[in-house]
Amino acid sequence: MYDISAPESLPSVSYTNKNYVYLQLASNEAHTLYQVASDYSLTSLVEVTDVDINELTFFYHPVSEQKLTTRYIALPSRIDAN
Repeated sequence: MYDISAPESLPSVSYTNKNYVYLQLASNEAHTLYQVASDYSLTSLVEVTDVDINELTFFYHPVSEQKLTTRYIALPSRIDAN
């Protein structure tokens, strides 16, 4: 899990004047980025299918406008987390 307080915290990258999440993943399979609520329920945000474990994986989910620290987790898409 990752706690991100935008816009300064890592792991994020600036692109088109917004910050987005990028992560180092452990397997080459598709992954889904989830937002974790305070009760640990998950909200699916974006799926990435082009994963290379030798590179950081870019998730096209802006975090620039966040006002509070938000918790995220990336799980393999084969896992039904909903």
